[in-house]
Amino acid sequence: MLGRAAAGMVLALGVALVVTSCSTASKGDAVAADRAEALAEQIGADLAPPVIRTRDAGWLVATHVVRRDDPGAGVHVDALRWSGSSGTAPGAQIDVRIRIEEPSHSATTIGEASYEAGSATRCFHYDVVGYQFHDTLVPKEISCPAVTVPPTPTATALPALPDDAEALVDTALTASSSSGDLRVALRAAFPQSFVTIDTTRTDDGVLVAAVGVPEERDCLVAVRGTDGVVQRISFDPVWIEPGETGCVTALYTNPPS
Repeated sequence: MLGRAAAGMVLALGVALVVTSCSTASKGDAVAADRAEALAEQIGADLAPPVIRTRDAGWLVATHVVRRDDPGAGVHVDALRWSGSSGTAPGAQIDVRIRIEEPSHSATTIGEASYEAGSATRCFHYDVVGYQFHDTLVPKEISCPAVTVPPTPTATALPALPDDAEALVDTALTASSSSGDLRVALRAAFPQSFVTIDTTRTDDGVLVAAVGVPEERDCLVAVRGTDGVVQRISFDPVWIEPGETGCVTALYTNPPS
């Protein structure tokens, strides 16, 4: 019969064999490959918020893809190719390369695997299409092309009302005597093609202006009363969503019930 000391040595040896018998370089590679796939899924979730707004592929890459690059943590994310826009068929097309460097790991508990350092490189394709509701955007794995130095993406500026939009609307309302005059003044103040303008004059003489960038759910509604006072009108943001009332003067003259 073994003494307590000898039995303890046998047990310790058995534990060491359990822990070290799983030590392989391929295990490190497998862990790195799993991490790459998990990161690809996270990028898919970034690219598909609850409601996708129209975005060109360059903006999507610069905003959601390359931010995941973290060389200090052994995570290398490159956008290899991108084209198109989420607002037009077939959508924004994006190819991404993910390379993971997995450090070695020493097991600390029974049954846990130790492994040497490993690495994995995997590539994925994303189709980002239109106004859709998603829980996530599923990446499609593709063969990695031979791209040594990937291009650098840049995020194009999004369409938006200028910072002084309220002052510009107030000035146009103050200077105008009719709905037509107001429309001309507002178009001069907001010449950008992506800005929509709607004006009206109510039966009791109130001038109403609605100026916005519907694509970005950006809308400003203001009125000038018969006393000459200009006021901005608040409204439920849902009313300017696609398929709803939109950024028009009816937000004031005939708001949804």
